[in-house]
Amino acid sequence: MPQSRVPDTTKSLAQSLSEDFAHSSKAEQAKAIHELEQIIANAPERSEFRDTKKFFYRFPLFSVAPLALAIYMMKQPSPSWGGIAVLLALGLFGLVLAYQHRNDGASPHMVLTRTELRVTNLSAPLPLVEVTGVEIVEPSQTWINFQVGQDTRLPTASKVRGMLMSQALVVAKGKNRRVGVSMVGIKVNGEELDWDETLELIDRHVRAAHATAELRALRAG
Repeated sequence: MPQSRVPDTTKSLAQSLSEDFAHSSKAEQAKAIHELEQIIANAPERSEFRDTKKFFYRFPLFSVAPLALAIYMMKQPSPSWGGIAVLLALGLFGLVLAYQHRNDGASPHMVLTRTELRVTNLSAPLPLVEVTGVEIVEPSQTWINFQVGQDTRLPTASKVRGMLMSQALVVAKGKNRRVGVSMVGIKVNGEELDWDETLELIDRHVRAAHATAELRALRAG
């Protein structure tokens, strides 16, 4: 089942603080600024998302059964060479996929700061103030979908070669506009996170982005 979160609490708070700021005393203004600064400080300055080694270790295990069965069939008096060929192909396919994923986790694939989302194959960062919701789904890989509004200017994504390789995918048309980021598991700053922990962390980053924008607006007068 997909899990999602709509990060709107901080946006409403920041807008409320902004509306009252001009009519408040210096003490109240200082308090409003302090609250926004606390929201910003609650998010890490930088969260680095890396792949786990799940595919690298799992695909060779999937290759063992078909390869073993193929070897067994070869030793039979009347081997079925067609079936053997299929089994060998399946076994080799798993090994090839494992080889493609040998470098999973070597470097950050996605980075969240207090203001933006960066992915290695995106042409430009996505401002987190544009994010209207976050969803995590897992058909074969883990997908983190950053939903945006109809007027959001989206970056482009270059294609990453290979089977089930981690990358960003931009959906710029339709009602469900988003930047989807595929990953092999979720490992952040050296620690594996579950979906709830991941959504909570992303929410803190989105809150910090809204608070940063409102703080700049308040200080600009």
